[in-house]
Amino acid sequence: MATVGYGEIHAVNVREMIFVMIYVSFDMILGAYLLGNMAALIVKGSKTERFRDKMADLIKYMNRNRLGKSISKEIKDHVRLQYESRYNESSVLQDIPVSIRAKEELTKSEENETEEPLLDLQTYNSVGEISVLCNIRVPYTAQVSELSRLLRYDKQALMEILGVYFSDGRMIINNLLEGRESNLQNKILESDITLNIAKHESELAMRLNCAAHDGDLYRLSRLIAAGAEPNRTDYDGRSPLIARILTVKREREMEEGINKRISRKLDRKWKKSIVPRPPPSLLKLREEEAAEESKESA
Repeated sequence: MATVGYGEIHAVNVREMIFVMIYVSFDMILGAYLLGNMAALIVKGSKTERFRDKMADLIKYMNRNRLGKSISKEIKDHVRLQYESRYNESSVLQDIPVSIRAKEELTKSEENETEEPLLDLQTYNSVGEISVLCNIRVPYTAQVSELSRLLRYDKQALMEILGVYFSDGRMIINNLLEGRESNLQNKILESDITLNIAKHESELAMRLNCAAHDGDLYRLSRLIAAGAEPNRTDYDGRSPLIARILTVKREREMEEGINKRISRKLDRKWKKSIVPRPPPSLLKLREEEAAEESKESA
């Protein structure tokens, strides 16, 4: 390059120009190769070189096993603190903390030949619902044998959805209880999601009973359309129909008591007066008028 630059080799035709271009390119490639080897010999065995090898092995491992971004970031952050040992594919997870290692799975050839599947999932099956409902860490993982489409639910999002559509939440809980063992059924029934659904159902039953007690048909129809169960009882064991029957019965008893008191007062007045007792039809008419006046005054 120095020879060409100083003009000692000066191209005068096209052939010499091509030769100079090839010569300069070869000279640059050879110089870069020599400088790279010299730098590699200098830094060979240094902490930077070992860290580069570790990170390269880790990146290959994570790309091959398609690890998530969060786990990959945790692994890289931890490896930056260590510069003592060299990683390979079999020992790549040895220096990673247990909290991160529990989220991964390393399968070697001829290692799991005797393992047996715990359960075979088909279309519309679910896995891990006990951990979501009961706040229990799952001790196993699910592995697919063919291309599958999975729907993943977050617990907080599920709680928000069931808070709005809690009538469907009861159906979900009932479906999860089918075919479960007694201890798992008790855990599901004691979970916070089940208690939240029961709370919403109790509040809706109380509103339905209040609407039936007041005789508000519009509010009754709206609550039933929203998913309220007419036969469901409230905290006192009363359903909307029973509440309405008790209200009507109480109103009739009050009306009968008022009519009896009015008739007794009229009998006393007629006994003391000289005026003859009016006919029964007129007496009944007066009793009805007196009852209406008492209702208006009340």
